[in-house]
Amino acid sequence: MAHTRSFFADRVVLTDPATQRLQLQPGCLEVNGATISFAQAMTRDEWKSRCDEQPETQALDLGDVLVTPAFINAHTHLAMVVFRGLDAGAAMARNVVEDLYFTVESQLSNEDVRAFARLGAFENLLHGVGTVWEHYYGGTALADALVDAGLTGVVAPTLQDVAGPGVNALDSQWDATLAIHESEAYAQSGVLAAWGPHATDTVSNELWQRIGRAANEHNLPVHVHVAQSIEEYTFSMETHNLSPVARLQHLDVLEQSPHSLLVHGIYINQDDFAHLKSGRQTLGFCPYSQAQYAFPANVLRWTEADIPWLVATDCAACNDSMNVQKEMRFVHGMRVTGSTWAPEYQTFFASGKLSDATRLQEHRTRSFHATERFANPEFLLSLVWSNPGRMHPAMKVGHLQADYLANFVIWDPMHPSMWPSMDPLRLLALSDTTPAIQGMMVNGQWIGERGDFARSVRESDAYQDALQEANERLTALQKRL
Repeated sequence: MAHTRSFFADRVVLTDPATQRLQLQPGCLEVNGATISFAQAMTRDEWKSRCDEQPETQALDLGDVLVTPAFINAHTHLAMVVFRGLDAGAAMARNVVEDLYFTVESQLSNEDVRAFARLGAFENLLHGVGTVWEHYYGGTALADALVDAGLTGVVAPTLQDVAGPGVNALDSQWDATLAIHESEAYAQSGVLAAWGPHATDTVSNELWQRIGRAANEHNLPVHVHVAQSIEEYTFSMETHNLSPVARLQHLDVLEQSPHSLLVHGIYINQDDFAHLKSGRQTLGFCPYSQAQYAFPANVLRWTEADIPWLVATDCAACNDSMNVQKEMRFVHGMRVTGSTWAPEYQTFFASGKLSDATRLQEHRTRSFHATERFANPEFLLSLVWSNPGRMHPAMKVGHLQADYLANFVIWDPMHPSMWPSMDPLRLLALSDTTPAIQGMMVNGQWIGERGDFARSVRESDAYQDALQEANERLTALQKRL
């Protein structure tokens, strides 16, 4: 039986059970096995008294540090770190996924996927990410990569039957999804399954309906790209006379799944919002990815419609970082970037008149106030904590509270990237503070060495072995291509 471990810190981010607002207070976390068994604000003296009453508990005073939930990166293709920095050239002007990536991905073995995904998993850990929602080819190789690195996650092996490199592997990827779902070993490692249809234009009506029935039967969420490209939207309208979202509603997928993560949503229209009101759908926004593939979705409209959404990094082929803090900063920056492309700017640029400059500033002011929520640190952090944390019925993450996975990050508030720490939540939402990570626990296990986090992870035998294998497999892949 696991011993209870009790931690005290001067600054712990807890959630008020009545208001769901974040509170930053001195507090105690108790961990039993992989989960938090107790989380409460208290003074150091109260904590010491509590520990004295439980002599079998292992007690550790972390001191003047900040303890937060680990980040959740809720849409990744970890193995695509092998594409990092790839010059896609003219393909980026078209559909780079179909025109370039599908060709390369058809050459990947499951062993390649595991090796490359393992490197992506380590990168997420180094950015304070404790949970990913992974969607890619390779079946259980993806789950194995997470276990290798010590990262928790929800794995959705890619399902395709109309187009794409996964068409011939449909049966094996379906079986892999169920194998992950039914594995006690994966569950104990914090790795669960989701159904992973690739996108609405690569999945037939028959497969969609099969997925909907299976989602309902096994109580597993659906993780899918939706309305991500003009090609997908064109296919849906010309073939089915329905938008991608309306098609999923028509096929009863949205109603049958306990939760649906619909990623990108660039071509979602206002009529689609009526199908996303049940509280069992979450839209995924990957701004740096979308800025390269197409253009950023209009998340202001999502917010106005009260549709839950989150931010994630997507893959290193289109966003050369697994740092979700960057994605939150992008959302914050969207408060005013619309003025750059507004008609008021074009008018001012052509005339140079003071009156037109004044109207441009008025546009900026209206936009600034209309998007006030995008400057709220609690709202931004909900995009990487609570919103993605509620999507899987069997995985509790995104809060520091009882019965949730023990996934948390210890930050050094005296590190230059966090000083002065007068508003730590704002720092986490708008800064790059990952150099200040002092320690990290995932699934109840320490990652690296506390006090020497990043170096200890990079120099560990696990990482060095993973790096060597990934390099060897990359060389072999280049020769095949």
